[in-house]
Amino acid sequence: MTAPTLQTLGATCPLSDKSLAQLRALFPTVHYYPKEDIPLELLAQCDVLYANPGGLPPHVTDIAQVPRLVHLQLRCAGADKVLQHPALRPLLDQGKEPPFTLATSSGLHTIAIPQYIIGTALALYHRLQQQILFTKNEKRWPSHADVVGDTGDWFPPSVNEYNYYGRSLRGRTVGMLGYGHIAREAARLFQTFGCTILAANTAGKPRVDEGFFYPGTGDKDGHIPQAYYSTADEEGMKDFYRKTDILVASLPGTEKTKGYLTEDKLALLKPYAAFINVGRGSLVSSEALLARLNAKEGMCGVALDVTNPEPLPAGHPLYSHPRAIITPHVSGVGEGEFEIAVDVFEFNVQRLRDGEGIGHPVGWLRGY
Repeated sequence: MTAPTLQTLGATCPLSDKSLAQLRALFPTVHYYPKEDIPLELLAQCDVLYANPGGLPPHVTDIAQVPRLVHLQLRCAGADKVLQHPALRPLLDQGKEPPFTLATSSGLHTIAIPQYIIGTALALYHRLQQQILFTKNEKRWPSHADVVGDTGDWFPPSVNEYNYYGRSLRGRTVGMLGYGHIAREAARLFQTFGCTILAANTAGKPRVDEGFFYPGTGDKDGHIPQAYYSTADEEGMKDFYRKTDILVASLPGTEKTKGYLTEDKLALLKPYAAFINVGRGSLVSSEALLARLNAKEGMCGVALDVTNPEPLPAGHPLYSHPRAIITPHVSGVGEGEFEIAVDVFEFNVQRLRDGEGIGHPVGWLRGY
């Protein structure tokens, strides 16, 4: 099959001057409408769309209005919103796929979110949130008792016996629930702290990642994990949880992942385990997290950039829990995020023109 030439781009999301110039150098014709108000007659000329999370502009009511479209690229890492677009949903509900490819900007968070994961793991293990809150509220130098307080029973007895303030990452086993771009870079960073890495993915085996990578980051060939587990193998996953000190979830939001991480599965984690979620809040209920935070030898802490529901309602007990770190879905909103997304887009465009196919296609019916 002849590779598409891809002459005309519709860019329907905000771009910096630098990124817009980058796209104008990539395409002979660029229709730039950052407020998504691109006229339908111009949209009908586009071979490619670079778009907000919703994908097609809101005023598109039928895919017949984009007759030349070859590829739809989102500037975000998740595809859940575009899959609900009114022009696409009826087709998908019939089990049919649109006649153009879809890709997220998977890889744009390879820098920011892994740093968030490491930062929150260190914060939980060093009780930084307790120390920060105490000094801000009490305005004095905290004692060991002030810092440990009612969290003393949430680290192993050996930690408290010697009046240690925190634990070390060295020697811990980190279980990666999902092993995409974010998890691969987080695994590389955890490994430098002396951690053992386990990975759980659909296949239960290593996979070479053909998508976008910055040089020196990640784990392209999947060699870092000591072992792989299949999320479809319930018995095997029990072993994964039982070996895990720090569970890091970066799964997409799909029907299969909704409610996947139950309280029973969390109870299998090692005593005093930590949980970090940077994927989707629908993975686990807040009630399950609270139950394991408050259970004897339960979790030492959680760091949640995504919650269930999201946002959490005012007054929710997770906000005030002394061992919960809550952030408002901003772990990936780091410096240069959208410039990286344009680099990912350029990577995919070049692959399409070379006849290689996009690096991380989203399965229309699979949802990720």
